[in-house]
Amino acid sequence: MSTASEGANQVESRRWRQFIPLIIIGCLAFRESYVVTSGVESYKTRPAARRRGDEEIETLKSPKEPGTGRQSWTMDGLSMENNDTTTKESSLSIHSIIVGPDGEDDDSQKDENLHSNDFQDFDKVSLSTTTRDDVRSIENSASADASPGKRKRRKDRRSKGESGTTARESIPLDREEHKCAIFIVHYHKTGYVLSRELKNLVRVLESEAAYPDMEGKRFSGFKHFQSGLDDETGKRFAFDQYGNWPRSAFQTRNHRKETNLPNRFDMSPASLYVQESPDIFADDSAVLENMNTAEGGTKIIHFVRNPFEMVLSNYFYHSAVPTPEKWVHTGKPCVDTYEGNATLSSHIVPTLRSYINGTDLSPSFLDEVDGIMSLCNSLFRSRAGMENATLYEHLLQLDRLDGLRLATAHMAVASSESVKHLAGGDILRMANNIVRFEGLVRAAPDKIHVKTVAMGDFIGDTQRSIEDFFDFIFGEDNKHITDELKKRAAISQVKKYEKKTLKSNHVTQGNSDDKRIKADLRHQLVMDPILGPLLNFTEILVNSALSL
Repeated sequence: MSTASEGANQVESRRWRQFIPLIIIGCLAFRESYVVTSGVESYKTRPAARRRGDEEIETLKSPKEPGTGRQSWTMDGLSMENNDTTTKESSLSIHSIIVGPDGEDDDSQKDENLHSNDFQDFDKVSLSTTTRDDVRSIENSASADASPGKRKRRKDRRSKGESGTTARESIPLDREEHKCAIFIVHYHKTGYVLSRELKNLVRVLESEAAYPDMEGKRFSGFKHFQSGLDDETGKRFAFDQYGNWPRSAFQTRNHRKETNLPNRFDMSPASLYVQESPDIFADDSAVLENMNTAEGGTKIIHFVRNPFEMVLSNYFYHSAVPTPEKWVHTGKPCVDTYEGNATLSSHIVPTLRSYINGTDLSPSFLDEVDGIMSLCNSLFRSRAGMENATLYEHLLQLDRLDGLRLATAHMAVASSESVKHLAGGDILRMANNIVRFEGLVRAAPDKIHVKTVAMGDFIGDTQRSIEDFFDFIFGEDNKHITDELKKRAAISQVKKYEKKTLKSNHVTQGNSDDKRIKADLRHQLVMDPILGPLLNFTEILVNSALSL
């Protein structure tokens, strides 16, 4: 009897075990579902971690949600629901977004884990959570370009001052600032976190101005697209925003061979774009065709940094133990070609040469830019016992100067192919974009407006720098975004940075030995016959742009 009972139990147990895989699949499928109510436009996007190769983001209209009169933006792979009845996000206010209900918001926590020395220059960073290349691995999945007919319709809408999506075509741009497109550009070690915090602050200000009580209004800094239209009325209260923490608005460190511009590089009025290291290699007329040149034009906020500070920060950051970013274990730093064998320098050196010809500077050093890649190859996997070593192992095992020269060569002229678009070549790109943006202003002075911002200014006077940023976007006498709102947001951000500094175990400026070491390394870079000329020239460009 006991044996029969045990046998029956075993049969019953096996019967239930066969359903376990189905139960697991069902749980995973539930976890993958994600619905975000965002304005009246809908998108369905594959999970970031599962996109492959040339698969493109698929945009589809979805049916209205029952009983709400709204449409849904569905994104597989994200487990968050953002509507008024189900969201767990805190209500939008300057305090809750900048400081957060528990003193830190999700984005600021990501700041410390991803880029704690992007705003402040730490020598050592110890990370135990997700790093930047984890959350940005989807950054540059190649995607098919829009059809010629779709591009023409976009261009027609821009010429009429209309937005880029069908749902927004009839929305009047009542507020003066919404007639503009906003383009925020930054680089590795030059404002990754800061640019996104400022993007969020713009949304905070506009939301608080439109809805002072904030009842029922939500805001997330993690969606790549955020509509500036009211969910219920369809009226515009804020800029549409493109770009979030893991992903820029357009391709990073890459471009289409047909256009010499990032894929889908297309700007519309009432839209704000956050972009890391764009490849802008087309001539001025082609670039202007893809920027908003309607009544409000395009405002460009260009974050720059002294190139010597930039490369020193880059070296100490990536040689930290443990390293903050995984690509230093797998990247090949001495690759300077794109697909098709065109080098990064071949796209940029002609622009810089043309610029120099109109100055008192000598262009002779540009002939030696390709020598930087030769330097890289002489340092990487060229020594006994290091034939198979990773970039990170080189940074740790080479003497300090050679490690710095290797990291600087990669940051100066390597193409993004070397580390899957996560870094590389930002010194040349920053120099190129300074020249390009100046050319756009000359070509269309009433349509293109550029504000060049130094990272050091934000460190030295954070509140004033944030208020200047707001004035550039909204104007100084904006009746909607008042000076009081701007000041309150700036002060809250200052308090946030102060709190981070107090909580951090890292040393912001370093002790006297650290400063002496950095000063010595900087002097050696200045005098370096291969790296020095490009860095010195870029320093001149940066200082010139900041003086305008």
